[in-house]
Amino acid sequence: MAVAIRLPFAAALAVSDVAVQLAPGTDARLKWPNDVRIDGAKLSGILIETGSHADSVWVAAGIGINVSHVPDSAGQSATCIAALRGDTAVTTDMVLEALRAAFARRLEQARGGFASLRTDWLERAEGLGATIRVTAAGEPIEGVFEDMDASGALVLRLPNGVLQTIRAGDVDLVRKV
Repeated sequence: MAVAIRLPFAAALAVSDVAVQLAPGTDARLKWPNDVRIDGAKLSGILIETGSHADSVWVAAGIGINVSHVPDSAGQSATCIAALRGDTAVTTDMVLEALRAAFARRLEQARGGFASLRTDWLERAEGLGATIRVTAAGEPIEGVFEDMDASGALVLRLPNGVLQTIRAGDVDLVRKV
């Protein structure tokens, strides 16, 4: 089950690897825990489901990558691989082949433990050191994104200086005007 907990981070890193590979110079950033964004625009949606049956644990990873266009119903700023490349020569097969290899590498990394995966994820973290808002159980909490702990939980420094660990929630960057 420990590897399953690491999969959202491995999947996000794999997608960011694909973006950098297929659109060199792309600055892929990861919004906790697993959104892949470029200049604040969402490139990918990732959903990891886990469960168990008898003595087995199962994991299903759903990874959607905008390849040649952005859906009209994105509901937020979004981008696609073709726009990042500045051409339409990218194909779904190219992206799937790159993702297959990148995800296999990141899955192997996740099987080896969380430390190196965490380090790689933090190098691409969007908002690290900045003020963010996390909505958990309907309640917004604002603070500075300090770190990600050894289990993958977000570590937030509240305005009063207290560190709070967040295991689930929706993250938004707070833009100061």
